[in-house]
Amino acid sequence: MSSENELSELKNQVKILTQALSQRNNTLSALKGIGDIVNNNINLSEVFNLTAQSAQQLIQAETVLIPILNADQSEYEYRGGVGHNVSEIIGESLSVNYGICGWVLRNKKPWWQGVLDDLDTEDRNKWEREVSTVIVVPLISKKGFLGGIAGLNKQGGQDFTKSDLDLLTLFASQVSTALENVNLTHDLNYEINERKTAEKHLAKAMETAKTANMAKTQFLARMSHELRTPLNAIVGYSEILQEDICVDGRSKYLPDLLAVTNASQTMLSLVDDILDISHAEAKKLTLHDTAVYLSELRDNLINEYHKAAELKKLQFTFPNAVRRQLS
Repeated sequence: MSSENELSELKNQVKILTQALSQRNNTLSALKGIGDIVNNNINLSEVFNLTAQSAQQLIQAETVLIPILNADQSEYEYRGGVGHNVSEIIGESLSVNYGICGWVLRNKKPWWQGVLDDLDTEDRNKWEREVSTVIVVPLISKKGFLGGIAGLNKQGGQDFTKSDLDLLTLFASQVSTALENVNLTHDLNYEINERKTAEKHLAKAMETAKTANMAKTQFLARMSHELRTPLNAIVGYSEILQEDICVDGRSKYLPDLLAVTNASQTMLSLVDDILDISHAEAKKLTLHDTAVYLSELRDNLINEYHKAAELKKLQFTFPNAVRRQLS
């Protein structure tokens, strides 16, 4: 009889060790899955589905769902899952005031059968029958509360235990790290893409500006040449008239003709400056040393501005001290 008891006790120990070994293997497998997330650039949908699959294997749940809070934490959406009817549940959004997942997301602590003592009478009566068939742990990152992992109905009709809670809590901490890694990768990729887009826009804008600048330069060069022809004609005819009126004795018109000549020559000088600008922009400008007589430049400026002042009935004066400095 004693031998039978020893054999039965040995079988129980073997069963317990086998279960522990199986659970250990499930834990390692689940953590390896999360390691794959951390080490690889996996998108969020794949992260949530892999999380649900690993959690299902870890706690032997029939169904696992991943509720994730929205930005203002007023609602949660089932973003991933595995098990019974999950295709009908994924994508559904609910208020945090609804359901057991909402309770976990509001209170930011796990749900399992041990929470009954923390519930008020109404909630205890409401969920007492379901408490052992549901386990939910929160997902908390360094930046804040993310959501949770929910297991429904343990396989074989058993209840979820404190051991399941501890395993799922450890697993959730690794998942939170993985989600942070994925979000960081997505943020970096977004910044890189934004920078590349900005660089493309900048390159396009620079090309457009370059084209516009070339068109402007070509326009200035063409218009400058178009203006030089009539201005040269005006200068030439005014010089001829100056000679004629001196011969005919009508010298009273000479100052006006001189003003026309000077104004035309000023315009020609401006046209030459425009040509110089267009040549400089085209990198075709050649510089030459030229003698400048300040007294001549001074007198031309005085005459030009004096005539302009007379047309507007203004008085124009030029200080003698400055005049002497420019002699």
